[in-house]
Amino acid sequence: RMRLALILVVLLSLAVQPTNSFDFSSISSFWETVKDKITTFIRGNGNSTITDEQADLLEILNNTHTGSDDFHKKLLEIRELVKDQLKDAENSIDKKALEKMLKKFGKKIRDHIRKTGDNLAEVNEKLHVAGQYYQGDMILTDKQMAQMTDENVNKRQAFVDGTVGRKWGIVYYSYASGIQQHTRTVSDLAIKFWRDNTCIDFAPSTTQPRRINVFEGQGCYSYVGSIGRLQELSLGQGCDSVGTAAHEFGHALGFFHAQSRHDRDDAITLIPANVQNGWLDQFNKETTRTNNNFGFPYDYASVMQYAGTSASSNGRPTMMAKIPQYQDTMGSDIVSFIDVSMMNTLYGCKEKCAGSPTRCQNGGFPHPRDCTKCLCPSGFGGNFCDERPTGCGASLVASRDVKQLVFQVGNRDYNIKDQFVFCNWLITAPNASDRIQVTITRYERNACTSGCVYGGIELKWRRDPTQSGSRYCCPNDINEVVTSETNILPVIGFNRYGQESFTLNYRIIN
Repeated sequence: RMRLALILVVLLSLAVQPTNSFDFSSISSFWETVKDKITTFIRGNGNSTITDEQADLLEILNNTHTGSDDFHKKLLEIRELVKDQLKDAENSIDKKALEKMLKKFGKKIRDHIRKTGDNLAEVNEKLHVAGQYYQGDMILTDKQMAQMTDENVNKRQAFVDGTVGRKWGIVYYSYASGIQQHTRTVSDLAIKFWRDNTCIDFAPSTTQPRRINVFEGQGCYSYVGSIGRLQELSLGQGCDSVGTAAHEFGHALGFFHAQSRHDRDDAITLIPANVQNGWLDQFNKETTRTNNNFGFPYDYASVMQYAGTSASSNGRPTMMAKIPQYQDTMGSDIVSFIDVSMMNTLYGCKEKCAGSPTRCQNGGFPHPRDCTKCLCPSGFGGNFCDERPTGCGASLVASRDVKQLVFQVGNRDYNIKDQFVFCNWLITAPNASDRIQVTITRYERNACTSGCVYGGIELKWRRDPTQSGSRYCCPNDINEVVTSETNILPVIGFNRYGQESFTLNYRIIN
């Protein structure tokens, strides 16, 4: 009977076939009918008791946002507000600078490796479900939605505090019966990452009433923070990547999207003419009253940042990085160091090592699970972040003569891997006043994608070592030149699909 009920859910959901333009009232009415039918089916024949699985299904049905008229009413209100924000953004665009950037972007022919979509936003777009969720992949309780439109709420930590989504103690989680093994695998890897790099504890449980239930719904989505009861996290068809799972668990732990930060206009240029109408709420900008990022800089490489073409109505960019080198860094499938540091700040993990004598270099901080060691920014390793990470790569010394770095990452197995292979080169120059210039002179691979989600090269040229570098993964990136802001320049090759081959020229310049 339980299987029949689940089949009924799927069939009724497919019957709707939603589009990017929704009649929310009819969907709400339809969903209420579905819930009533399934509830009657499960509790039928005078059954006085139901199984745990049936109870879980009923709770998910009763908590599902789709039936909330108030949710959709608020969502429409937000979309109207965003229209005004986008008008302001359009008026502030430097048209000449933007045209120059768009010309460069237009030369890049994007590869499409997965039919379901190469990133989270594409997956939900292809399934025509993005318009059902806040900012494309979040569901909010009615209380949260009301607070999102109320300017008098308390400031949210990172992207949220207890007034919008509660933080977790132990994060209990379960898997729906019948979930595919690969979906469980990528979810387990995402959980392991957040557990291993924070002080947040996770524990499997099928009985805890306040837990995350991972299942394969229509698309990729999650609630934001703990809602105090059973809450769903969907990793449906196409959502089975570790990066997507880490993104959705990021929401469940309390993160909103990077592109909704109150300071986003300092980092990205919105192009309203290219935005799909049904995705306007994706660009809802927070205010200083509702968004606190703990002083962390804008992070183009955040796993919570959508790709530059996200929500596009015509395939052209909806967001352009104001530092042009970072255009293809947006939409990353890798959790960034700033993501990790912010999550540790949100959950008070750094306080666990407040009295530790450990002195971390290059922006690292003591590991909350072992205060004698450090969590390090990408490109740095060792116990104190003062070394090159172990594994493939090398330490190199630049000179005023041009030197060449030739390398390959990955192999010719064109099955998509769950985890990236990383190789690290650390280029240094002898004097603090020296600067290192790197030119990409050769590039061979076959996956030019927004966010470089299958592999590429990262050049960390910024002065702040906690910030990710600019990433490159397209043939048009040949002849790109970057110059370091210090005498240290980490180079990171990363890959999870096929093989990539690069040649870099590097030298000291004045």
